[in-house]
Parts: sequence; C-alpha cells; structure tokens
Amino acid sequence: DILAAIGAVALASDVTLTITGVDEVNINDLQTMNAATSGAVVLNAATNAAAFTDTAANLISAFTGITSHTGKLTVGDTNPVTAADLNTIFTFTAVVAPEALATSEITGSATDIVTAIGSITYDPNVTLTITGTTPATVAELIAINAATSGTVVLNPETIAQNYGDTAANLAAAFTGITSFEGGLNLNDTGSILATDVFDISSLTSGATTANLTSHITGSSAEIVSAIGAVSFSPDVTLAITGNDPATVAELMTINATTS
Repeated sequence: DILAAIGAVALASDVTLTITGVDEVNINDLQTMNAATSGAVVLNAATNAAAFTDTAANLISAFTGITSHTGKLTVGDTNPVTAADLNTIFTFTAVVAPEALATSEITGSATDIVTAIGSITYDPNVTLTITGTTPATVAELIAINAATSGTVVLNPETIAQNYGDTAANLAAAFTGITSFEGGLNLNDTGSILATDVFDISSLTSGATTANLTSHITGSSAEIVSAIGAVSFSPDVTLAITGNDPATVAELMTINATTS
C-alpha cells in the first residue's frame, strides 16, 4: 500500500512512512520507502526482527536512518567492501553483529579497519587493505595483523613510516607483512634476545636500530647475526648464552662491536 501511494501521490518530503501488517518487507521495498522520505520509516514487528542478506550498498540504502531493526544483517558482497560501509551497517542493528563472511577484502584507513574488525563477523582469511594517506600506528597494525591469517596490504605512507616500539610489539605488528620499507627502532631498554633482534630486522628492507637496549643475549652465532643486521649502542652488553663455545672469529666480531 505504501509503495502504491509513493508512486501515485505527491507526498511531503519528510512524511513518516509506517509499515503495518504481519509480513516482513524486502530490501527493494525498504530502499524505495527510504528514498521517498527524509522523515521516519517505521518498521512493523516482522521487518524489525527479520534477517536480511544483500550487498553493502543495498543494505545501506535500505536501513539508513532506521534505528529499530534488531535482526541480523549479512553483507553478501564477495568482492572488496570498505570498512566505512561495514561500520555504517553495524549501526543499523541493535542486537546481532553483522556478518561479512563472503567478503574477500576489507579496505579503508587503519582506524576504520580496526573499528570494523571489532564490530562484525568476517572471514578469518580476509585480505585487509589499508588505504588513504595516513600511516597506521603500531597498535592498529597489531590489531589488523592479528585479525586475519590472510594478507595485510599497507598503504604507501605506512610502508615508508619509521616506527619505534618494543620488539614484541613490532613483531606482532609486522610479522607476515613483506612490503614494509621503513625504519624499525627497538625501544626495549633492558635485555633482549639476539634472535628477536634479528627477526625484527627481517621485517623491513629499511634500517633497524636498538640504541636503547642495554643487553643482547644468545649464542655467539645468534649474536653475530644480530649485530650484522642491527645498529646498537656502542656500549651494549653482549652476553653469550647456551652450551656451544664461541669460535675465535665470532669472539673477534662480538668484541669489536661493543666498548
């Protein structure tokens, strides 16, 4: 009845459209009603509770401005969807988190992606692609990297950014990402394993420094590998651990590295 009226009568631009009866309304009809007014669209009980699956664009045009829906919304796109759209869809339902399990890629700023992965259910192998011109923070990269076993694609600004943090945080942020070219500075002030230092250096094609680190520990071979890959404070303590004796060549390299 409402659809017939919209097509046949000139309505006030802010008219309230109230759906009655016991049948749920489909997405196409909701889009038409929502587009017909800047006023309220009041759903009947069946539509409020109904679960809907459609593209992100259709769900947004159907439910924008409607605050009463409590059913599940599923994003059916198999191609990339923006994190901003997913965050918008999250606001449309008060009870059940939206799903985007079919979506192959979520794109957006690091901030938008972090919000989306905290709000919706998605494919654990989804590709997360950071766009825009703002570099991601270490905290955002940790959250994004932990959210998927798929690919994390960095924007150019993040690729070139220099980061300083603990070895643990840098590892959590960048492990599995192969495109990073910026500098990494280990902010650990105490003791750190030579293997961790070397592993951090492998996360970037740029420079890695550990100028605040007071002690680096590990086998002589591990220490030699670390000092060949990372810049240290000239007075860092290099502590050989384990059961294997150092070779003369390793001791010469280690001794020459620190004062």
